Parts: sequence; structure tokens; C-alpha cells
Amino acid sequence: MIDPRRAYEIFAAALDRAGEDRDAFVAAACGDDAALRDEVNNLLRVALDESVPALLLSGEAVAEPPSQVGQQFSHFRLIERIGIGGMASSTAPSASTACRNRWRSSC
Repeated sequence: MIDPRRAYEIFAAALDRAGEDRDAFVAAACGDDAALRDEVNNLLRVALDESVPALLLSGEAVAEPPSQVGQQFSHFRLIERIGIGGMASSTAPSASTACRNRWRSSC
């Protein structure tokens, strides 16, 4: 079984090296543990792949969620988008007049 902390330590140290020096460092640090060497090399392959950050930062990969302003849910109508971030957006609700006129009752 691979120790993930050890794999990360070797990976982080290997990032500071280039080319053949990196390969030699990984081989020496992993010794005869082929599974550990494969894990470190996989981490390096993803970290050094220049297409990965470009894909994550492109407009297609991070699309703005559709607005729900104007929609009605129960006695609430969504009146204004107040924020977007992470994996969702926040919209300010407004309760219907009939509901606001009732004190502490369900609508």
C-alpha cells in the first residue's frame, strides 16, 4: 500500500528539479517501490501538464449558472442575484404580501 504522505513529499521535492535530474531523484527516492514510483510519476504528469490549468480556467469549464430571478418557489419570488461563486449562485427572495401579513404562521 502506498503512503500518500510519502508520495506527496517526493512529488513536491521532485517539482523543484528538471528533466533527467527529476527522473533520477524520483528513482532514488522511491527505491524498489514500483507502486510509489508510479504514483509520484502520475502526480508529476498531471502537475506538469500545461493543458490542465487552461481547461479549468476556460469559460467552457466554468460556466455561469442560469439566473432564476423572477421565478416563484412556494410563497417566495426571487428578485435579485446577489452572488456567484464555487458551484452555485445566491438569489435574494421576497415573500408574497399575503405571507408577510401573517405573523409567525406558515404560508
